[in-house]
Amino acid sequence: MKAAQNATTGITGGYRILVVDDDPHMLATFERILGNADGLARPSEIRDPLNDAASKPLSTGVLFEIDAVLRGEDAVRVVRQGLEDGFPFSLVFMDLKLPGGIDGVEAMKDLWGVDPRIQVVLCTGVIDLPWEDLVAEINLRDNLLVIKKPFDEIEVLQAAYSMTCKWYLQKSVETQLSALEHRVEARSRALAEANEKLRAEIKEREKMETELRLAHKLEAIGQLAAGIAHEINTPTQYVSDNTQFLKDSFDTMVKMLRQTRDVIQGIQSGSVAPEAGAQKWFEMFEEADLDFIIDECPTAIDQSLDGLGRIAKIVRAMKEFSHPGSEQKTATDLNRALETTITVARNEWKYVAEVETDFDEELPLVDCHPGDINQVFLNIIVNAAHAIAAKRGENPEEKGRIHVVTRRLDDECEVRIEDNGPGIAEAHKQKIFNPFFTTKKLGKGTGQGLALVHAVIENHGGFIAVDSEEGRGTAFILRLPLGHGMAKG
Repeated sequence: MKAAQNATTGITGGYRILVVDDDPHMLATFERILGNADGLARPSEIRDPLNDAASKPLSTGVLFEIDAVLRGEDAVRVVRQGLEDGFPFSLVFMDLKLPGGIDGVEAMKDLWGVDPRIQVVLCTGVIDLPWEDLVAEINLRDNLLVIKKPFDEIEVLQAAYSMTCKWYLQKSVETQLSALEHRVEARSRALAEANEKLRAEIKEREKMETELRLAHKLEAIGQLAAGIAHEINTPTQYVSDNTQFLKDSFDTMVKMLRQTRDVIQGIQSGSVAPEAGAQKWFEMFEEADLDFIIDECPTAIDQSLDGLGRIAKIVRAMKEFSHPGSEQKTATDLNRALETTITVARNEWKYVAEVETDFDEELPLVDCHPGDINQVFLNIIVNAAHAIAAKRGENPEEKGRIHVVTRRLDDECEVRIEDNGPGIAEAHKQKIFNPFFTTKKLGKGTGQGLALVHAVIENHGGFIAVDSEEGRGTAFILRLPLGHGMAKG
């Protein structure tokens, strides 16, 4: 008759022990020894020394529940049935010699095939197999104990207690591991969700940063628009004037050629005397001022071509500067990028400074986002022009200087943009890359320019430093990794 199930251990009443022996005397002995074990502490009553203040005995009552069978085949069947019913056996006392088809060794193998956790005590009076052969036969395990008949009662009791205790602890460990795995799985899901949320936030931040850089670029282009329009208007004006002069000169020469044709025809027909015709032709030559036209037309053509070249250069620079670029880095010629930016910003610096360039012609291409790097160069050059303009107010007749240098340093490219403006105050040096920090007057600066410069260089894995001395000027040193850039072809 089965007792109520123990919810903690998953067994009925006490720990289930199966005795497999065909000797009725041995069965009675096991029943007597194990049936009087009520006074022992149960394995489930063992307290955790780390938590003994809070721990309580998990169960009370009968320690062992004994079942017995005579044959190995029956032992396998009973153990399997116990697992299926949810009342597993924790320990089997197995006689080596059994009647029927299989002996104790074979029965043990079959038992472990059904329940690998079950503990087995092999007990016999005679071992027919040498110990080495027995070990090889059963593949010695940590849930096997061998005792020889005749045995003392204490041996049986200690074996039952220690083996069921080990079974219980193993089961507890597996339960705890399972619970831990569930907790780890739950926390892993929570971490995955948090990571996904973080990735979404990073993506959104990158999108906002991209939009901010684009807005800053559009703002810069808007601020430069008037100057660029002026830069285009000047050559356009003299191209227009020279074109009008060439048109007028062409009309005059066409008129002169037609009159010349009439004189020649008159001389050929005899209606005009040669001397008179020659005289008339010289008078037309003087009236048309052909010497002036002959002298000035080449100059007008050269000036027009130069003006058109300047316009094309400005338009090309604007196109390159304002190109949105791609999300992927591209191999970029930094020398050309600097030339483009200097051209676009010309109206910002031409009245206050001279720009000098010293480019490394062997500088390899650099992997970068060209649109962002153009913006970096523009912000620094415009800041240099504004700084020089502020200092020049003290001496408006003297122009400042902006010096732009490129060099290769091992696997990096260095760009140095230096001015001889007023320099940066010591108190401001640690703040210049902070968002919204500016020393310009209200309406002249937003404090975003150098913050964007720092962010772009950092995103490229680069380095930016400032060397400034108050009263003498400022140099911005930028270093960018070459990446997979290649030599210029």
